[in-house]
Amino acid sequence: MDLRSLILNAQKYLETSGCVVAIEFGPEISDEVSIAEMSTTMPESVQQIYRQIGDGLTFSWQSPVWDQLPFGDECESAAIEFPEWRMLVGRAAEYANGWYRYETFEGYNVTDAALAGETAARMLNWTWFHEEPNGDRLCIDLATSEVVYDQHDWFDAGTGANGHVMAVDIVTFLSHWARACFATPTGSYWPDTFIETGIDWRSTFFPRRCAD
Repeated sequence: MDLRSLILNAQKYLETSGCVVAIEFGPEISDEVSIAEMSTTMPESVQQIYRQIGDGLTFSWQSPVWDQLPFGDECESAAIEFPEWRMLVGRAAEYANGWYRYETFEGYNVTDAALAGETAARMLNWTWFHEEPNGDRLCIDLATSEVVYDQHDWFDAGTGANGHVMAVDIVTFLSHWARACFATPTGSYWPDTFIETGIDWRSTFFPRRCAD
């Protein structure tokens, strides 16, 4: 099942559960110039997303009845706004020109300065598509196609590591997240869901999968 179909399944499930859903797919990307530019700036998996949903996606839901929440008391609403492709390219520049570009991390509050330097080098290839209220971001590594987690304070009191791999590519990640109706994990902290192979989508942090 393609991503658009999974999103529409999520919409149907939520509306059946009494939630108010707002959804908007972006326009089809059909001009040859944009298609050519995308092919040189974005991995094939990212291009595939835009072919399926159009140029961007807005999806949100809200439960109007507090004691009839489809995910329990911890989750009464959710929202995702996947950016237009040119915005995704622009956000890549934020990382390519990040403050950490020339840092050695000597004197930083990390246990492994060399590891922090390796992390910084990887981050130069990232772009972000979703930001949590605490400043953490869900990113795409444009060099590997992987979806990675950017913890905003990774350089403060840690090992120097950052960028847990959440999925092999954006198609895989969004397909799983759509099945959870784009709900944020219980407690709103993604690292609680981390496993060696990515995200434990069937953990208690995602109370219900709504679009199987």
